[in-house]
Amino acid sequence: MVNLHIEKRYIYFPGDSHPSLSLEKPKIPDYMGIVAIEIEDKDLLLFLTGGLSGLQALASKKVYIHGDLELAKSLESIVVAAGGVDKVLDFIKNNKSKL
Repeated sequence: MVNLHIEKRYIYFPGDSHPSLSLEKPKIPDYMGIVAIEIEDKDLLLFLTGGLSGLQALASKKVYIHGDLELAKSLESIVVAAGGVDKVLDFIKNNKSKL
């Protein structure tokens, strides 16, 4: 029997500053839409770098979404429009010890 310990990690994209990575759930203002996304690290990396589309992730059950589904539908285009691919790659490069 294999006993796996899976830690939840939270990535918060506030929009006006750099994303933050934490083991604690971030405090989010009530007026903001909230989307909780469950995805494995390897699939998250593919998604954020453009190797896995939202539709592919949902169809293959590599991602589970809870909360504001309208906001969730727009996440892929928001990440791309904001230059998220380059920002995520830089973030990962500069924070390897935390990941």
